[in-house]
Amino acid sequence: MYKNLPSNIIYIDCLELEKYISSSKMTIYEALDKLNNTSELFQIIVDENNHFVGTLTDGDIRRGLLSGYKLDESVKICMKSNPISGQIKNEVENIEKINQVDSYSIFLPIINENLILQGVLIKNITTSISNALIVAGGLGSRLGSLTKNKPKPMLHIDGRPILEHCINKLEEAGIKTIYVSVNHMSEQIVDFIKSKKFKSKIIPIKEKIKLGTIGSLYLIKEKINYPLIVMNADLVTSLPISTLISFYRSENVDGVITAATYETKVPYGILKYNQIGQLQSIEEKPTIKNLVAAGVYILNKNISDLLSKQEYMDMPELLDKAISNGYNISIFPIYEKWKDIGNNKDYYESKKMNFNKKSIK
Repeated sequence: MYKNLPSNIIYIDCLELEKYISSSKMTIYEALDKLNNTSELFQIIVDENNHFVGTLTDGDIRRGLLSGYKLDESVKICMKSNPISGQIKNEVENIEKINQVDSYSIFLPIINENLILQGVLIKNITTSISNALIVAGGLGSRLGSLTKNKPKPMLHIDGRPILEHCINKLEEAGIKTIYVSVNHMSEQIVDFIKSKKFKSKIIPIKEKIKLGTIGSLYLIKEKINYPLIVMNADLVTSLPISTLISFYRSENVDGVITAATYETKVPYGILKYNQIGQLQSIEEKPTIKNLVAAGVYILNKNISDLLSKQEYMDMPELLDKAISNGYNISIFPIYEKWKDIGNNKDYYESKKMNFNKKSIK
């Protein structure tokens, strides 16, 4: 079967399908655990009778989290319940179908007349992004004595500078050229880059004036290939950057901003009241959850072009300009481990976390 497949399409038959199959009785968390053990980041959902009932991708889960779904809820609420599929005997038609699918996770479940899964076609497509910018010019003043004689990107976590963690993350995703914007104590960062043998080409960019968290992009905007990954040099995460790239490819947008969940514990009872000031209820010491910018972005050239001169600019200002111009920015929620090193507490907490494998918080 499928002896003359195009070189970028493979067929997985029923004997090798187990890792791609999740039960409709699973929670999102359980299906996610299986999905994360595949490089293609999808699952085919079957019911208790082994009937094909849906599909699930990494993007489906992240969009579900944005909608308020919880990881302990049924996978049924997050899966696509009417996905495209192919019939076991229609080989030519099945190949035509998979070539028409407009998505990053390009796969086609193959079923028989009784809706029993028989195999899956998987199409490999190019998802690489070649350039990235790591912003490493900040003062790190909130870290006090820790950054008195050392820039924040050079603080160590798990025996390596934060900057090295960032570079390694980008290298794992196949990024060929990584620019590093430097300003404060720049010599230490430049000397470190020169002392290491990285897989990628690492190019320091010296800011003559402080340019904020995205102003340095102006210095290289005409030299690079787009889209561009931008990463702050004060964060560590177990998120595979290749997953972010996959999400970007599937969304057809101008940019993507990663988002982490930030919890605030209110130490008082919150009063709920109506328009005339009558008390309706009291919520005792609630935990409020918000999505916050997680410091990793993908930008298209049209967003980069909004930087018209060399000046101080932080990323929120650039994204506000993009939104004002009608550009579409997608939110990419992170369920993996993530820590922004903003102060001493964050730094010492991050030293206790294991960021070496993709895992849920």
